Amino acid sequence: MADIKSFIKKRASFKAKLTQFSSYLNIVQSCEKLSEVQLIEIEHRLSTFESLYEKYDILQTELEEAVDDPSEQYTEREEFEKQYYSLVATARHLIGMARKHLSRDAAFGVESGTSHTHKHTSVRLPKIDLPKFSGSYHDWLEFRDTFISIIHNNEGIDNINKLHYLRASLKGSASLIIDNLDFRSDNYDAAWKLLCSRYDNKRLLVNNHVQAIFSVQNITKESSKSLRHIVDTTNKNLRALFTLGQPVQHWDTLIIYIMVNKLDQVTNREWEEYRNSLSEPPTLDIFINFISNRADLLETLEESRSLKSKTEHQQMNNHSKSKTFSLTCEPSSSKSVSCPVCKDNHFLFQCEQFRNLSVQAKLKKAQSSNVCLNCLRPGHTAQKCKLGHCKYCPEKHNTLLHTDNDSNSNQNIVLSASHHTASKVVLLSTALVGVTDAEGRPHTARVLLDNGSTANFVSEDFCRKLRIPTYFVASRVKGINNQSSDCSQGCTLSLNSLNEDFEVELDCHVIAKVSSSVPSTYIDTHNICLPSNIVLADPRFYTPSSIDILVGAEVFWGIIGMNRISLGKNMPTLLESKLGWLITGVVHQPNNFSNNSSSFMLTDDLRLGLNRFWELDSISSKHKLTYEERSCEQIFVETTYRDTDGRSRGPTSTIYNGFAASSS
Repeated sequence: MADIKSFIKKRASFKAKLTQFSSYLNIVQSCEKLSEVQLIEIEHRLSTFESLYEKYDILQTELEEAVDDPSEQYTEREEFEKQYYSLVATARHLIGMARKHLSRDAAFGVESGTSHTHKHTSVRLPKIDLPKFSGSYHDWLEFRDTFISIIHNNEGIDNINKLHYLRASLKGSASLIIDNLDFRSDNYDAAWKLLCSRYDNKRLLVNNHVQAIFSVQNITKESSKSLRHIVDTTNKNLRALFTLGQPVQHWDTLIIYIMVNKLDQVTNREWEEYRNSLSEPPTLDIFINFISNRADLLETLEESRSLKSKTEHQQMNNHSKSKTFSLTCEPSSSKSVSCPVCKDNHFLFQCEQFRNLSVQAKLKKAQSSNVCLNCLRPGHTAQKCKLGHCKYCPEKHNTLLHTDNDSNSNQNIVLSASHHTASKVVLLSTALVGVTDAEGRPHTARVLLDNGSTANFVSEDFCRKLRIPTYFVASRVKGINNQSSDCSQGCTLSLNSLNEDFEVELDCHVIAKVSSSVPSTYIDTHNICLPSNIVLADPRFYTPSSIDILVGAEVFWGIIGMNRISLGKNMPTLLESKLGWLITGVVHQPNNFSNNSSSFMLTDDLRLGLNRFWELDSISSKHKLTYEERSCEQIFVETTYRDTDGRSRGPTSTIYNGFAASSS
């Protein structure tokens, strides 16, 4: 143990040297240009640093051999080596760049002396990576300034080489401008003048960069990448406009207004709250800092979510492995199971004595034995049980504990619907979502969000369109005046938002038609003033359209957000949601439209249906006679008899006898 502690202390000193070298490289990287003395220093430091790894490798190997479980030490080695090789690569890159700059300075005649300059005029320069220019005004200023600094103003390069570098840098429409010039030394100045006369158009350059600011793409979903893009694009074009002599220092309010309209809803709201906290109008620097800080925050959260997702995925894999192992070993572990009723080697639900008890006695015994009331096994509760529910009802209890009272208390699922009066329409919460079919192809569905429903529904036509597998369910959909229809199919859908990073799985009942067209009539939107910076969940909410999916209260409150915007008196309200902004509420309309109302109730009554089936198919052994039936039975018994031949005989008719007498 003492040796292990000693090894760890020595390893800590190696890590400290690693940190010191990293700090030194950070300082070197901050320098714009390294001198020859600095180059020698970094080379010497790198040589000393590279010898560090051999000592670390010997120490780490001894430490790994000394511990019982070296897995943690392997991780330590991997982290050390990763940082070590990264620092070595950085140092060598800095050395290479420094040598390149020093050689180029020497070749360009930076050192004084006529003879020295003359000595290098015929030396061909090493390959220089120049920015390419294809004829876009947006890239011209950057290309022009870079080329002038490195090539055009460099007296150490003759004109024939300058023309060579110029031709190598141009492509597309820009290369066609000088394509007709002969490759001669005296044509370089002509080529450069042609290029500048074509693209050094101040008016076009200003228009191009202003247009680039206005054309920044709107952000529909907040992300660090999109926020950084809007900042970088704005800064780049403003710097170009400043170079062109435009008074951009006085444009703060205008630029802020343009950029705010490009932001997503969440960032826009955060900016408005931050701006209201300021005592003075914000400057462009304040706005840029806010967006940059927001991007830093989102980047941190995105990394955390990514790490969490990987961890959960790994835990799921580990869980599945451990679950397989426990199933494999179940025969040997079952020896330790003891029945709480007969003390034999089996679970409670396998006990014959327990099965012979009444339902109430079974329930009391299960509760006193601290077992799950759903699977009758110890170790967890019914709420956390992963097995299915009762076979006779949807309750979370074992079939052995089922009573008739449970099946009588049916689960009612009520679906509310739109209500119309003669002068107004109540808009329902509709949205467009993405749904993936069985082959992975995306489809757009129109959904109705209803917090009054405790189930989800999908139309048969849309389910057939998706070609997804269905499963059997036994349910009955009931409506107003107790009108009902049976539902025998269910399916699982995956819904995703078209506006945000949101996805949810729904277990849906498949029915012939979810609802009539919503809304029931065309809505006049001229009097509805919607904010320009919101994204509606259903952009065509005003047009009557069919409903593909109904989303109930199970998911409803997980979709709805906290914010809402009232559009005024007798006007609808905007509700924030993960599908976009929902528009719902009253809209006043003319009286010339039809009113449609509908309501549904779903009842899980499989047991009731089976009972009715067997009652219809069976003959009762006891039948209570009516009064008329009893009277007929009495007359039959009193007046009917069997003769010697076994035939049934009734009383002689008086009318018949009278007829016979008169005949005689």
